[in-house]
Amino acid sequence: MARIVVAGYGNVLRGDDGAGWRVAEAIAERWGERVCVLLGQQPTPEWAPVLAAADVAFLVDATREAGAGLSVRRLEPVMDGQLVDGHTFGPGHLLGLAAALYGHVPESYLLLLPGRNFDFGEVLSPGTARAAQRALRFLDGQLRAWHARAGGGGA
Repeated sequence: MARIVVAGYGNVLRGDDGAGWRVAEAIAERWGERVCVLLGQQPTPEWAPVLAAADVAFLVDATREAGAGLSVRRLEPVMDGQLVDGHTFGPGHLLGLAAALYGHVPESYLLLLPGRNFDFGEVLSPGTARAAQRALRFLDGQLRAWHARAGGGGA
């Protein structure tokens, strides 16, 4: 079976900022133990060994800079030699840490959802909620494909 990680992060108490977390939670409910789901307010160094053991990883976050829809891009490790700093430690740095410590990084993708409302609250704005649904459909398709390749079947 393919070793798949879906990591969702953001603050669920700050409106759209929690979209990545909510998408990953939904994947955990749909896929159960067939997918390793990581949740947090931001990527953390503790995720490095989990990623290093994976075949593929999808990191999901909300951003003010995304356009109107879901953005998906390939992630590469960042190996800039900086110390781990919570303010500058992003998904590329996390992959760089996995590479440096464990010698492996999975094929990795960053899913960015457009965020409009980052005020206090637990509800996603309509546009971000639509992007979250697109992210779930995208991830479901990707997970089915990865499991089929590895002979593990789909959802």
